Amino acid sequence: MTIELRPDLEQRIRELIGVSAPAEVGKFVEELLESHLNAKNDDLDFEELDVTEAIAQLERGEGIPAEQVIAELRARHGIQG
Repeated sequence: MTIELRPDLEQRIRELIGVSAPAEVGKFVEELLESHLNAKNDDLDFEELDVTEAIAQLERGEGIPAEQVIAELRARHGIQG
């Protein structure tokens, strides 16, 4: 697959990484995308674990009523309400 960057974007990347060869720009973009995609997958894994744990806490009766949470947040941040 070939992906073409806008000339201004390619120039910004060249300046950022300090190279002039198109192959180096391509390698940088490839690594950047791979890193971004891996980070997104990691975030999703953590979110899934958080939701699973939250459900387990609720099932164990460890939930806190929303009114209590809101009151505690208001108190903590000095918000009248």
